[in-house]
Amino acid sequence: MTRASGASGGAATRGDLLRAFRVLGTDVLPARVLAVGADVDLWLVDGVLAGLAAGGPLRAVGDGRYAVRPAPPLEPSPREARAVRVARRIGEDFLTALNTFPDLADAPLLGFDHEPARLVLPAVGFADRAAAAAWLSDHRDLLAAAVRAGSRAGCHDLAVALAARIWSLPAPPGDRAWAHEVARWGAESAAEARRPDAVAGLLAAAARWFADAGDFATAELHGIRESRTRSEMGVPFGIADALWRRAGIYRRWGRPDAALDCYRELAAGYHDSDDRQGAARASTAIGATLLESRRPEAAAEQLEQALRLYRGLPGTTPAERAAVLEYLGRALWASGEHGVALRRLDEAMGLLADVDDRAADRIRRLRADLER
Repeated sequence: MTRASGASGGAATRGDLLRAFRVLGTDVLPARVLAVGADVDLWLVDGVLAGLAAGGPLRAVGDGRYAVRPAPPLEPSPREARAVRVARRIGEDFLTALNTFPDLADAPLLGFDHEPARLVLPAVGFADRAAAAAWLSDHRDLLAAAVRAGSRAGCHDLAVALAARIWSLPAPPGDRAWAHEVARWGAESAAEARRPDAVAGLLAAAARWFADAGDFATAELHGIRESRTRSEMGVPFGIADALWRRAGIYRRWGRPDAALDCYRELAAGYHDSDDRQGAARASTAIGATLLESRRPEAAAEQLEQALRLYRGLPGTTPAERAAVLEYLGRALWASGEHGVALRRLDEAMGLLADVDDRAADRIRRLRADLER
């Protein structure tokens, strides 16, 4: 490994090694984090750490980690120049590592960019997804601490970018107290930077992340906060998108009535703005949710309305209309109107012919199962 900086390993370096503990508010750190915080490569840091451990405040605790005793409080002056440099170096090293993750970013990260000023060490490399997942699990508390440190140091773009990367990755096992810290400090940094779009984006990403982790109550809280933030921003499509996301979380949670409230609010908004495409989508979603709730008559009524809205609407795809017809066929069959139900399914297959063979085959199998 080649040296990436001009640090000398002197008093300033030793001070930054100890400052890393205070900046992150922890009493145990890996040697790499200490090296990055002190701006010194791994060849030199071992000697410096050994010196501090010889009758000093540090002691090796195994697995390349060092503890400091007594446990330090948070850095009392987080925006003092040296503390800011330590927080930025550690945060940027973590950000670079997250950017190399094999599983990074199903969700878009536009608007959450941060360009590191200079890397202290070459980026962490991951041999495979298993190695990346193990690293994420081992470093989850430190990642949360780095988001907090960046926010307290005034490195708001860095804290926001770190939080966005974290929400783009699968939840590691264990309790999620650290994730609540990421949510708090990431959103606080976006607010301090006067970026309401970033606040809303982080809330949306956090809601999805907590839902994926099975914590639907926290996901709901973030979804509601996103809706409020977008309402304050006054961007209609953003408000609608937030409602669609919340409805999806409620359906996954097994709360169809809450999802229906979102869809009905969407339908009313689309009606007021004379958006037939949006109204048709909302009516379809209401119908599908009512069908899932075993209310087939009410579902059929909504789905018939969706068909009327789609009829003659420019830009409507065959797949959209076929989806409505499939739901309608299911609802009519459950209501006892078997003949009409089969005709609706036949219409759906006709729309999908030469468009989506797999979907057409699925409806064909559904039709055959219903007739048995």
